[in-house]
Amino acid sequence: MLKKALTLGALLLVSANAQASLTGIGFGIHGGTISGYNNLTLEQSVKAAYSDFSLNKNMPDIGFHVVVSTLRIVTIDGSLDYGWKKVDVFQGLNLTYSTLSATASVRGTIPLVILGPYVGVGVGLYKNAYTLSGGPLGHNVIVLPANQAKIGYLLKAGVDVHIPLIPLTPFAEFRYNHIPTSGNSTHYYQALAGLTLNLP
Repeated sequence: MLKKALTLGALLLVSANAQASLTGIGFGIHGGTISGYNNLTLEQSVKAAYSDFSLNKNMPDIGFHVVVSTLRIVTIDGSLDYGWKKVDVFQGLNLTYSTLSATASVRGTIPLVILGPYVGVGVGLYKNAYTLSGGPLGHNVIVLPANQAKIGYLLKAGVDVHIPLIPLTPFAEFRYNHIPTSGNSTHYYQALAGLTLNLP
């Protein structure tokens, strides 16, 4: 009887602690820049026709995120991001390239009074797309790599700012993304800032 009571008490304690550590679910938006966009296959494809071409490695990024489950020091979240760039290759011939990603990550947080610095790792589906438009020559000269959807991974670090009595959490985050695309792998960095609305 005593053993059953101790077991029940332990289960209740674990349950209480788990409930106490649950801090909520949230969603929000974020934006920023992609830098260091290293897509050697794409750059070499254009350089084969226009040797003086250099791939612009910076592009804007917009996204939406959901905090799926948040514990006191561990957070699981999902993110949908889109980055794009349109550049002039030659006499009105435009190259547009973009990256669309749907990722899930786990991060560990160091809980401080207001700030919550964290590091994390994640995996996701990345779709890289390339198109040409305008110009006198177009597709007859440049052979673009095929649009691809690949599984990749990310590493990230950031900081949450917890404002007392306000359900909004501003944050800043830096990510490294690596996608094993055909030919040469693609990788890039993201510098992001956003807001998370914490549900009651």
